[in-house]
Amino acid sequence: MVSEFLKRFMPVLACMALPCLGPAQTGGSWVGSPAPELNVDAWLYGKPWAGFGDGNIYIVEFTAIGCPPCVKTMKHLNRSAYRFGRYDVRTIMLFTFYGYGNGRTQETHRANVHRLIGSELQDSIHVAVGLDRDGTKSGEVWRIRSVPTVFVVDGKGTIRFEGHPAKGMEEAVESLLAGDLDDRAILERQMAFDRAFHLARELTEREDVAAVQLIDSLLAEVPDDIDLHLLRYRNLARTDTSGAQAWLRWMLDEGPGDQHWGAVAACVSGFPSEANYRLAIEAARRYRDEAPPFLQPGRYLSELNVHIKRTYGAATHSEKASAREQVERVCKEAIESCIANGDSANRKMYEETLRKVREGKI
Repeated sequence: MVSEFLKRFMPVLACMALPCLGPAQTGGSWVGSPAPELNVDAWLYGKPWAGFGDGNIYIVEFTAIGCPPCVKTMKHLNRSAYRFGRYDVRTIMLFTFYGYGNGRTQETHRANVHRLIGSELQDSIHVAVGLDRDGTKSGEVWRIRSVPTVFVVDGKGTIRFEGHPAKGMEEAVESLLAGDLDDRAILERQMAFDRAFHLARELTEREDVAAVQLIDSLLAEVPDDIDLHLLRYRNLARTDTSGAQAWLRWMLDEGPGDQHWGAVAACVSGFPSEANYRLAIEAARRYRDEAPPFLQPGRYLSELNVHIKRTYGAATHSEKASAREQVERVCKEAIESCIANGDSANRKMYEETLRKVREGKI
């Protein structure tokens, strides 16, 4: 049954039905469909997957090496795998979104995943861990739009749940084991939410005051959804500067634990002001500091981009000069981190940026 907050918006949602896009492109439309094959280059841990429909329930999570929310949910998924392992439930963690080329190879991907698993799960690994074929193949076949995304596949090979690993996945497995999982209700709810989110985004683009009301209704149902938090911030930033900054301060201090701080920094830096600048830097530094050390070289880019945007949006010459000094400082720190972690690809990028700022091209 669709919850009350969506019923209020059903007349509007009915007028903006989504086009027929095929499985997964409408958010929850894989539910009730046969699970596609998994294309895997290598299995690093656990028993290799041999196919769905063998009588086992499968939890399949698509994740990525450079994704902060993925790292934060990794232990949760591992605990779920341990909990359900005695009930013919197998758990797979597939690393995708890693296109090979420009120094990115299967060998570097394998090494980074090993390091990440070792730092987060250590020796208590209860999931099968694989590398997506060519870095992206399964993610493309399953039409993954964001990570982490998890699916629950029943013993007949049918997808019965799609969503976030910490938001309803365990309940879906419990219901499936008990034989009372209502996937039609799950599908209806996911589709209704997806339409409501699209409507909220359209209202935001039109600067319609109804957007905040709809977003608040959605947040009452899913208070940890980072996309909704950012959408609410964008609405406030256009109409209520102090309200936007207060909302962002709350996100930084008390907001959801799986925030993607890089995305927050990028969003906030799009609304130039001294207060927003400081808050964007705080988010960018949190994005970097929460990463394992070997991933941190690439994370300096978030703070660097905020300072670069500041050089173009600064109101005074002194503000511009200060921002350029910060660009130089971040580049130097990032280069040191790259050297310490053997990251030659990012090092070249930071060295080139440092050269440009010293030449006055930034």
